[in-house]
Amino acid sequence: MSQLDLRDNIIKNVRALVYRAEGGKKFFLLTKEPGGFFTVPGGCKDMDDENLMATLKREMKEELGLEDHDYEIMETGIKKIYKNLYSNPASDRFNKDTEISLFVIKINNNESIKAGCEIDKAEWFEGEAAYNMLNSHHMKEMFQFGIKELKNKEV
Repeated sequence: MSQLDLRDNIIKNVRALVYRAEGGKKFFLLTKEPGGFFTVPGGCKDMDDENLMATLKREMKEELGLEDHDYEIMETGIKKIYKNLYSNPASDRFNKDTEISLFVIKINNNESIKAGCEIDKAEWFEGEAAYNMLNSHHMKEMFQFGIKELKNKEV
């Protein structure tokens, strides 16, 4: 099992606004975590990951069963640091800042998505419904950042 990259005492995290277009609408993929809450797919950088892109691709494979040819990645350049996202004092993540880097992913093959062992399930939702399913402030904020990026790219 890989070790979490905690260099600089900062948790490096990637998140992806995963979407597919169908019938003139966009649908967004959320993952349901074992704790029962919905989140934007992604995860933390391990020491074995060469960079954040490698982290993103590893997480897409682990959580959703996706291979590189199943999707297209758009780098947004959006990064934000959140303080104290982890509340368990026994965790090596406790009391550390988390830097989240946001990507947007367009799915080419919806049939290739299969929930991995790290999540309970993956579900598609339309825009506002997806936003409303998110439980945490930072995930809602990342979702909004991603929506704004998508709109800017369409112009």
